[in-house]
Amino acid sequence: MNKKTIRCPDHKDKHASAAIFTRPDGSEWLHCLGCGANRLFKEGDKNLRNEVYIEDEVYDVGDFGVDIKHCLNPLELLEDLARDKGITSEMLDALGGFVTDEYYLGFKYGNGREVYRNLAKDNRPRFINVGGNKGLMNDEIIDHYDEWFLVEGLTDWAMFKYFIRPNVTTSFGAEISDEQAYLLRGKTVFMLFDRDFAGYRGSKQAEAKLMEYGATPINFELPNGFNLKPSGKVDVGYLIHKELEEFRNWIDFKVRRYKTFDDTYVDRFKKRDPLHFYKTDIPFIRFTQGLYVLTGPPGVGKTTAGISFTDNFQEQGGSVLYVNYDLPEDQIVARLASRYTDAFSWAEIEAMPHLLNDEREAEEKLKQCLKRVKVMTKLTPSELKHCKKYYTHMVIDYLQRVPNNHPDQRVGLEHLMDDLSDMGVTDGMTVVGISRESLNGNKFSGTAAIEYHAQGAMILDKTDNDIVSCEIRKNTRGKTGHTLYKVDYPHQKLVPTKLSGIADDKFRTLWGEEDEKDN
Repeated sequence: MNKKTIRCPDHKDKHASAAIFTRPDGSEWLHCLGCGANRLFKEGDKNLRNEVYIEDEVYDVGDFGVDIKHCLNPLELLEDLARDKGITSEMLDALGGFVTDEYYLGFKYGNGREVYRNLAKDNRPRFINVGGNKGLMNDEIIDHYDEWFLVEGLTDWAMFKYFIRPNVTTSFGAEISDEQAYLLRGKTVFMLFDRDFAGYRGSKQAEAKLMEYGATPINFELPNGFNLKPSGKVDVGYLIHKELEEFRNWIDFKVRRYKTFDDTYVDRFKKRDPLHFYKTDIPFIRFTQGLYVLTGPPGVGKTTAGISFTDNFQEQGGSVLYVNYDLPEDQIVARLASRYTDAFSWAEIEAMPHLLNDEREAEEKLKQCLKRVKVMTKLTPSELKHCKKYYTHMVIDYLQRVPNNHPDQRVGLEHLMDDLSDMGVTDGMTVVGISRESLNGNKFSGTAAIEYHAQGAMILDKTDNDIVSCEIRKNTRGKTGHTLYKVDYPHQKLVPTKLSGIADDKFRTLWGEEDEKDN
C-alpha cells in the first residue's frame, strides 16, 4: 500500500508521527500514532500538503498494523458508501439497514435475523448471518408475490429494493442453495447476476437449481452500461447508481415482454420490414424466413434443388451460405456456373474450367453470383451458428452429415435442429436443410428431430419420364399439396412442366402470395 510520512495536522507535532495511505479508489487516509487520528485526508489538509509531507522518514512508522478500511467510523462509512455505491443514510433508514465501524453493512430481516456484508474486501467473511439460516432476503414475504427478482449481492438488493421494485431477493453470492431454491418454488424468478464470469456461471447453476424445484427462471444478462463505459465488472448496484433511469426503463421493457399485453407492439409491428418472399425456379415453391427441409430418395435431385435455390436467393438480393458435406467446393462452383450457359454441363466445366474462357457472359454472371454466395464444406454446428451473423440464407446439404461431439448422433441432430430453427425464428434467416430419406420409409430420417422442427417441407420422388413429384407440406406433419417438375441435371435447373399444379391452394399462405400469371 502506498504510504508517506507526515506531521499530523490534528495536533502540534514537529515530528513525522502520522502517515498518509493511498486507497485503491485514489482517496487518501490519515493514521497518526501520536494522537490516534484515523480519518480521510480531507481537502483542508491537502492545502498543507507541501508543508506537512516529509519525503525522508524521520520515524519508522512501519505499516501501522491496521487495515485503513476498518478505521472508518459509521459517519465516514456512510460518506464512503454514498460516494462509491450510492447507498445513503435515507435508504438505510427506509430498509432497516445500518453500518458498523468494522466496515460492515448490516440489515435486519425476517424472524429476527441479521446479515452483515463485508465491504473491506479483506480476509474476513464476506457475509455474516446472525439468528439462523441465511435463507433469502425478504423470505418472510415470498408468498406475497408470484414474480421475484434475484440478485447476487446485498448492496445490489438494497439499491434495487429502494429504487426499482420491492419484490427482490438476494442469493448472497453467485450461486443458490437447495434451501434457497426451495423457498422460490413455483415462482417466476428474473435473475440479474453480475456481468462477469462468476455471475454468468452462477446464473447457469441457479437456473438449473430453480427449475429442479419447480420455479421458472428467466435470466436477464445485464447490459454493459447504457451511456457510460464501466472500467470494471457491471452489477445491479453500479447500473442503478450511475444510470438509474436507463436501467429502470430497461427492467420495465424486459419484464413487459412476458406480460399478456403490449400496447407498443402495434406501432413496432407497423414499422418493421415486411416479410420477403423468395421465388424459385418452380413458381409454386417460395420461401420466407424460417427453417425448411428438402428430403427424398437418392438420385431424385436434392442437391440440384439446393443449388437452384441458392442461385434463386442470391438473384433476389440474399447473401447465401451454401454448405455441402459430400462434394468438393470446386464441383459446387461448377454446378452454379452451368446454370449460366447452355453450351456446357457442370461435369464438363468441372473437368475443364478453361471452357468458361469462351463463355464470358456466363463467367461474369458466376462472378456476380459468388459476390453473394459463399461455398463451404464440413462446417461444425458451432461454425454454422457463427455464420448466421453474416448471411440472410443458409442451404445445408445434408443434415445427417453435420458433425457433432455427442456420442448419440440422434441427440446431436436434435441440438442441430434446435439451432437451425432458432436461426429462422429468432434471427429471421431462411434456412433450407437437405435430408436423406431413411431405408425404413420414414421421410425424415433422424428420429423426430427433423420432422418436428421445420415449418415447411418438400418431399421429392421420381415418376415416369424423369419428372419429379414434389409434395409440399405446410409443416412436416401435415400434407398440403404437390407440384411436378423436370430436373435439368446438366445445368442444375428445375423446369416447370405443363402438368405442374397444386392440390390445395391453401399451402400458398406458407410460401407466399402467387401472382395471377403464375397460376
